[in-house]
Amino acid sequence: MPALPEDQLHPPLRGWSRVWRYLVAAAVGVGAWAAASADRLSAPLTAAQQDVLGAVLFVDLVVGAGTLALLPLRRRYPLAVASLTTAASAVSVAGMGPAALAVVSMATWRRRTWVVVVAAVFLAARAVSEFGYIPLFVPAPGVLDTSVGIILGLVSYAATVAIGYYAATRRALIASLQERVVTAERERALTTEVAREAERTRIAREMHDVLAHRISLVALHAGALAYREDLDRVQTAETARTIQGNAQLALTSSARFSECCGPGPARTASSHHSRPSPSWRPCSPTRGRLARRSSSTPRTSRQWPAGSCRGFPRRSRAPRCGSCRSR
Repeated sequence: MPALPEDQLHPPLRGWSRVWRYLVAAAVGVGAWAAASADRLSAPLTAAQQDVLGAVLFVDLVVGAGTLALLPLRRRYPLAVASLTTAASAVSVAGMGPAALAVVSMATWRRRTWVVVVAAVFLAARAVSEFGYIPLFVPAPGVLDTSVGIILGLVSYAATVAIGYYAATRRALIASLQERVVTAERERALTTEVAREAERTRIAREMHDVLAHRISLVALHAGALAYREDLDRVQTAETARTIQGNAQLALTSSARFSECCGPGPARTASSHHSRPSPSWRPCSPTRGRLARRSSSTPRTSRQWPAGSCRGFPRRSRAPRCGSCRSR
């Protein structure tokens, strides 16, 4: 699995995520302190021993509160906080909960050197607690009980380290899956955009051919109309209608091309309707003036010989259509 940045392996905690961790650590510490207090006070003690044990239990609770206050720094100084809370567990049963949370947070960094250092501190703290601190106010336990206590402490430490490694692995897996989803979405969007651009290019080429054909027809008939000055009114109007029809088809094709090959998803309906489509309406007065001028200008009529193409005689300088060329 590739290395991920620390902000993904250790994301910032929200308010409730931070609070419930502190509550669990405090509950574990208070529960352990209550159990230890009940066990120690259950033995017959003198008044002086009761006073000493009460002071020890109070110091135990204060040290546990101090270790709980160090937990907000566990992400900034994971090794230092884990070492201090583990060392404090030598004289404080109430600090077991905060120490466990600090060890879990330290293990999420997945650094073996840190795990070994904190394990050494934990062994030293357990040795001091079993052989030096507890015998001061309670009868010294047997060697078997001490050994069992140390072994159980090591098992609990290994369990907390395993929980930290599991949390780090799960965070890395979730971050990797999120990165894969983002990459897949980006690739899908890129593929869609490439396919869209390819389709636009294909449509543009087809529309270019169509428009080139229409404009060629318009140029052909316009050139023929300019070349032949002896056409009568009917022939001039027919040629003008041919030019108008081809121009209208070219405008319609251009409008359809603009609609289907616009800017893409960013184009909105308002921007689409705000741009007017090409039409013949602005040319209506010009068309009327041309029609009146054509009607007022007399032209000579002429009978076209057989074999002519669209009323044009077969001359070397006159444009000819495909049917005439094939003859």
